[in-house]
This record gives sequence, C-alpha cells and structure tokens, in this order.
Amino acid sequence: RGDLPFVLFTGRGSERVASEAIAAGVDEYVPKNDADDPYATLASRIAGAVSEARADRGLEEHLDRMTDAFCGIDGEWRLTYLNERAEEMLERDDDDLLGDPIWERFPDIRDTTLETELRTAMAEGEARAFEYRFDAIGVDLAVNAYPSETGLSVYFRDVTEEKRRERELREPKPLGELAE
Repeated sequence: RGDLPFVLFTGRGSERVASEAIAAGVDEYVPKNDADDPYATLASRIAGAVSEARADRGLEEHLDRMTDAFCGIDGEWRLTYLNERAEEMLERDDDDLLGDPIWERFPDIRDTTLETELRTAMAEGEARAFEYRFDAIGVDLAVNAYPSETGLSVYFRDVTEEKRRERELREPKPLGELAE
C-alpha cells in the first residue's frame, strides 16, 4: 500500500466485501449503486483520502523532526508509531516494535513506575509527567504521556546528564575539595 491512499470503487458491493476491504486496509470503500451520482461520491472520497494522507505525512514529518522521542500506543497497549528519535534511543527499528504490546517488547518495564504512570494516564484520561530510569537502555527519561480516544501519545527525552549533575550537587564534598 505504501503512502498512497487506496479507494475501492466496486459495482458489486456487499457488507462482506466492505468488511474484507476494510480489514485489508483500504482507506475508502465506495459501491457504485450506493449513491445518486457514484462518480461524484468517488471523487469526493478520493479527495478526502488524499487530504488525510497528506496530513498524516505532514504529522509524521513533524514528529520525526522533533528532538524528543515520541511513540504512539493504542488502547490494546500496542506500539503504533515511533519517530526516528525514539528508534535511536530504544536502539530498535520500528519494524521490530510496531504492532506488539509494549509489555511484550519491553518486559523489564512491568511493575515499574513507567507501567503505573502509563496505565494511570490511560485509565484516568489525564496527562502524566514523570521521570523514569530505563535501565534496559541505561538512561534517565523525562516522560510526558497524553491520553486520547485512541490510546496514548508518549514523549520522552534523555535527561541522564541533568540527573548526574543534580546528584553531584547534592553529594557532600570532602572538606579538602571545599577549600579549593
């Protein structure tokens, strides 16, 4: 399918055909006998599908230019999108991760603050901001999770250096170092 929208225009439509077409990933299904002017309906649906595809590409381009890592998670906890920064940070390709529940791909996050916060955001429908030490990749993360009707949008960035500096400032200095 690629980036091109796909519109199925058929003379022999049925609920079964429509169901199979949608399951196969068509963007629009237009039976000829379903409208007074089927060609006007077809033109309208094509224009809508193209417009939506362009908007989706624009959104993907925006998400890939962000300095924060971003991932989309659906209501079944499956990863639906990773921007380039997320792939880099997780050291995994989106082909390896998309479509699978995050708990299967990252079992180490079970029973952690990350799981609790994400589940809370999803259940309560309220945005959550928190920090999490992700030992699997050796980084401290600042995480923002935003729920929607379709799941969660999760932004995260590496704050490891900032956390290291904070720890250094909190640690008491030996008396010899204070005099210098």
